[in-house]
Amino acid sequence: MTVPKKIWSRFSPKQRNIKLCILDAPEDRIDQALDLYMGYFLAEEPFSLASGIHNNEKAKAEYRSYKYHESKQLKKLHVMICCVENENETGLGEIVGVSFSLLTTTESPLVITLKPETKELQKLMELWDGMIELFDVLKALKVNKCYEGMGIIVHPDYRGLGIAQEFLRARRLLAKEHGVPITVGWMSSTGTQIAAQREGYETVFEFSFEEFGKKHGVTFENSPETCKIMRAPAL
Repeated sequence: MTVPKKIWSRFSPKQRNIKLCILDAPEDRIDQALDLYMGYFLAEEPFSLASGIHNNEKAKAEYRSYKYHESKQLKKLHVMICCVENENETGLGEIVGVSFSLLTTTESPLVITLKPETKELQKLMELWDGMIELFDVLKALKVNKCYEGMGIIVHPDYRGLGIAQEFLRARRLLAKEHGVPITVGWMSSTGTQIAAQREGYETVFEFSFEEFGKKHGVTFENSPETCKIMRAPAL
């Protein structure tokens, strides 16, 4: 049985007779978490979708290698997973959600250093850089450190159960445990925007997907009208 380092939440959604658990991802489950992320996030999240990365296997492999290096080898990302708990509570079952967040500080701000080879990943990096240029999180919010969300994805079979909101709550708990005043997310989908609002996050900045797309030569599909930068204090 895999023994988790930290459990942030246990909950049973009213909609289904299951028990769910949010915990820090053990190292031996990082690959499974990345499988879920690569399988759904890249084909659904507006910026990833606009880059075309999901249509190029080489670009996907390059991006997975980058994400794996960050999360397991460099340990720059804080990776949480949501698992179905076994009936007898002796272990953790299927991974049904994953959340990435990154501690950024004035000494170590969010900077994209990846030098990708594929044009799709190059475009995604351009879009990320463009977002960072629009809003300096630490300066604008007058803090010297924060946890920045780097993506949440929930398996389609487990959506509508409050998992995204529970991840966002866990990020607030993570911030408190490490003495970080706030957590911030670039909420690019309607679902995460709603979940964040329900969890007490407030919008501090937003920009039009249409205008941003024109600036960077991409078209956003199935996206909300705006991308919202939302923050919440540590719990």
